[in-house]
Amino acid sequence: MSIAKYIAAGLAAVAAAYLAFRARVAEVPAVTAAPTSGPGAPAIRKLLAQVNATWPGRSKASDGIMGDAAHQARASDHNTGDAIDITLDSANGPDLDALAEALLGDPRTKYVIWNKRIRSRTVEPGKWRPYAGSNPHTKHLHLSIDAANRSDDRAWNIGSPRIA
Repeated sequence: MSIAKYIAAGLAAVAAAYLAFRARVAEVPAVTAAPTSGPGAPAIRKLLAQVNATWPGRSKASDGIMGDAAHQARASDHNTGDAIDITLDSANGPDLDALAEALLGDPRTKYVIWNKRIRSRTVEPGKWRPYAGSNPHTKHLHLSIDAANRSDDRAWNIGSPRIA
């Protein structure tokens, strides 16, 4: 096979992979840059807007507020819009360890799950515990807020804009 045929075959494979990727992305509901209305608690929408403004080039591949079909089949704060997932992006996103600590200092926070650990403001407060749920939360940080504070749309103290 000539070099030109190898290149053509490679380009065709890349094009096919790109089209498959685009089709998959189209299936995933996008979370827009700074939603001020729509699904999710105002406190959650405020946090998402701040994260997107502070790290505008970050990946949003695992971001989400409202629960998908799998979440809807069980109890989840995503189903009421009282939770958010924030994607791990080591190149362009926040340091999720630092973000978790900052979020845990806010009275709106109920708990954070991140990197196989869970920390609550009420269950063993201040202590990270092992998390053994079906999703280890290694590709995103999960934040659940106290439903009583869902309308509190004050700015979150998300710390300095450090990259992971």
